[in-house]
Amino acid sequence: MVDAGFVVQVPKHVDADRAVCLVRLYMTAFQSIQLGIFHSTPTHDRYELAQLAGKSILIQNGHTELGQVIVELVTALGARQIFATGP
Repeated sequence: MVDAGFVVQVPKHVDADRAVCLVRLYMTAFQSIQLGIFHSTPTHDRYELAQLAGKSILIQNGHTELGQVIVELVTALGARQIFATGP
């Protein structure tokens, strides 16, 4: 059984595979970014679009699906330089 508070209704026009991708990749990436920012600035607004403005970011395993999503999100959050490792 799953508590109803943990269930999110997926709109009918969204495929199940896309919904799983959003939860698995984008939530993981968003939470990782927020955790990193929180350690350097404990009182930041987690939904501020310019929260990484002017920052340089290093992403390990940037060639993976998760790495590519992190690159996409930190770009949207204003990172100035993005460095990513690969195989």
